[in-house]
Amino acid sequence: MIQRILPARGSFGPTLAYALNPGKGRLLDTHLLGADGSDPRAVAEELAAYRDLFRPGVEKPVFHAALRLPAGEQLSDEEWRDAAHAYMKALGYGDAPY
Repeated sequence: MIQRILPARGSFGPTLAYALNPGKGRLLDTHLLGADGSDPRAVAEELAAYRDLFRPGVEKPVFHAALRLPAGEQLSDEEWRDAAHAYMKALGYGDAPY
């Protein structure tokens, strides 16, 4: 697996608009209460509410990493979810909202 960590951002909207744009990314998993990934604005609002409630002093609350496989390799959606969960846990973000 190949990782690319992108610059931290101060808001959720631009990252979500890119990641949830068909053809660029898709949502495989979330533990947000009201967000199903179909509306980037709704996801951003829920993440902002979580930040405001639990971590109001965080200036750049968005961590954005891209994971990919070497050419010719494939994972099922379930394998991608498992890999992403293991990746986030290894970085210390296992309990962070996503």
